[in-house]
Amino acid sequence: MTARNQTYLHFLFCAVGIVSLLVIWSGTVRHLAEIVWTVDSYSHGWMVPLISAGLIWSRRDNLNLSALKYSPAGVFLVIAASVLWLLAAAAEVRLGEHIALVLGIQGIVVVTLGWRFYRSILFPMLFLFLTIPIGENLIPVMQTYTAEIVIFLLSMFGVPVSAEGVLITIPSGVFEVARACAGVKFFFTSVVLGVLLAHLVYRSWARRIIIVIVSALLPIIANAIRVLGILLVAEQTDASFAKGIDHIVYGWGFLSFILIVLILVAYQFSDAVDEETKDRTEQSKADNFKGNFSGATIFVLILTVFFPGLALALAPVETPVGASFTTAQEPLCENCDIRAIDYQNIGQGPQWHGADNQFTYKYRSGGDTILMSAALYCPQRGERRLIQTGNMPGGSGWDLLPGIGSKVIEQSGWKLKREVYWKNNQRRVVYVGYFLNGKALVSETWVKIESAVERLVYGASAGAVFALSMPETSGFARSPDKLEKFLSTFPLDRVLWSELQGSDRGHNLCVE
Repeated sequence: MTARNQTYLHFLFCAVGIVSLLVIWSGTVRHLAEIVWTVDSYSHGWMVPLISAGLIWSRRDNLNLSALKYSPAGVFLVIAASVLWLLAAAAEVRLGEHIALVLGIQGIVVVTLGWRFYRSILFPMLFLFLTIPIGENLIPVMQTYTAEIVIFLLSMFGVPVSAEGVLITIPSGVFEVARACAGVKFFFTSVVLGVLLAHLVYRSWARRIIIVIVSALLPIIANAIRVLGILLVAEQTDASFAKGIDHIVYGWGFLSFILIVLILVAYQFSDAVDEETKDRTEQSKADNFKGNFSGATIFVLILTVFFPGLALALAPVETPVGASFTTAQEPLCENCDIRAIDYQNIGQGPQWHGADNQFTYKYRSGGDTILMSAALYCPQRGERRLIQTGNMPGGSGWDLLPGIGSKVIEQSGWKLKREVYWKNNQRRVVYVGYFLNGKALVSETWVKIESAVERLVYGASAGAVFALSMPETSGFARSPDKLEKFLSTFPLDRVLWSELQGSDRGHNLCVE
């Protein structure tokens, strides 16, 4: 086989391996593409693979084809990606599946093209990880930082200001630094651009690190200045006019201006030098390239698609709905000052998306009211999970108020986390807890971990989410003793479903 044919064969196997991986994990590919296409904050994900391919193509004349070699070591990357994908699929953590997908592509490139060649395209390959939609948890953090910076600047301008979390009160009204105002899209776009500039413009690692840090800090500061401008305009005119200016100026002009400034400043301090074309004598080594194709190579190539396929086969399958559920009875108490009242505001309390069974009851104690709500997922499956976007512990239209802080209370072995929600200048305090695998949990991360353990061991996972909701001014919200009395009067093991009791299929699976 000629050297040219050997070269073509390497790239052919690489392409077939990557396509095979995309087909085997097609569910992950579809989910990743859907997020990048529909979620505005992650729209940069479409450009990243194109940029990566463009970088590789631009240096094609300088790539040493004599470095092409089949490398069995890359199989270990594929195995690591397959294990990660299996665990992420069991826990239904899509982020883990996305990371596994990109890691698997790295492994296939190493197997089919070799470590030396992979190192020559290292940056474009690692750049692919920026396709992954990550950073949802940054939104409340950036909301809080933006609010703090704006409050500081307003005080410097002499504007009377008070704040609670991300709610800023000035003479013209109360303003919320909402999720859409966190500047997440601007942040991700700037960071991706900063990483690209660090590679193209600088050779010094110190300068590379500085430009990436600047690209991360710049959108936070710029976004705070934007919000400050909105509030200052609102003080002089009205809020609706200020918001209109925001969409026009910030959406088109301000973002573009900041990114252009970042690019100009980066090139102003560039220390890059033009790469010389590799010596033709080194390139001529490709003419004598004989490759290392053998029967063992075929076995290694088969392994690169075997392990992702094995992970797919071992992943927990979609579990059908279990047996019929008992109807949750409204808990009542005799000779106590807590009485049940009709709950007629259906849809105003906590919302549980896709639950197999749920309830919301309303109680009054003196002049205070409290909503008790719970939802059963038996079992968790698809878009019917304890942790999902559609669930709204605060109720429809109520947003979690960042920057307030949360605390955990315990009662008779149960745990509930305190959260504050905001809507139309009103606040509600919600205590939320989860029950699965025989455990009471408040951490969403641990809920996902326990769900993964159950699905891997027993093939399914079921659980319940429980919430107590009350106005912030309620005695239940202000008095720990009153809340503790309520929980002792209606203990959760009396409230939740019998289907959550242990069975031979696990601690927390629907029993038939």
